[in-house]
Amino acid sequence: MSSGTGTEAEFIGGSKRADGTTRKLRRVKPGYTPPDEADKFKSAATKFNEYARSTGPAGMSHMATQVQKKTGPPKTKAQIKNEKKKAAAQRKKLLEAAGLKEEEAVSSDGKQSQTAPKEPQQTGEAQTQPAQADPQKRAKNLRKKLKAIEQLQDRVDKGEVALADLDPDQKKKLESKLSIEEELKSLSLS
Repeated sequence: MSSGTGTEAEFIGGSKRADGTTRKLRRVKPGYTPPDEADKFKSAATKFNEYARSTGPAGMSHMATQVQKKTGPPKTKAQIKNEKKKAAAQRKKLLEAAGLKEEEAVSSDGKQSQTAPKEPQQTGEAQTQPAQADPQKRAKNLRKKLKAIEQLQDRVDKGEVALADLDPDQKKKLESKLSIEEELKSLSLS
């Protein structure tokens, strides 16, 4: 504000409006506040609602409000479910690292864990094959794999698919043909 012939509050200098036009220098009474600088009217209910939002529900301590703001919104059922899955996977990794089976592990409240018992660890070739309980099922499964490998090999031989364009899984499948044939022969001999 600039002064004219009296106190500073007698004139408001020219300024630019938001639309780009300019205001003229104008004379005002002392203590005048322009409308754009004045606080907007707020009803008592609006003021109360703002206060209630900032302090939390009635009867709740100020510290609890701060903790509530830090934790964020409540979690959905899916988020809780995913957290439980992650915790179970971490627990399983820790048990494997310790060399324990899940059936041997006891939770902190003294109850057995409710997860399914883990199969004993196998090494070498036995680890890639399922249990030999039913050789007929295994032979049928191997024939099915062999048929898929032969179909893929035919596609490569006909030129439908280039060998370089195959996925790594498909290449592994082609490479495993001999081992599957040997295993099928050993099953048919026994």
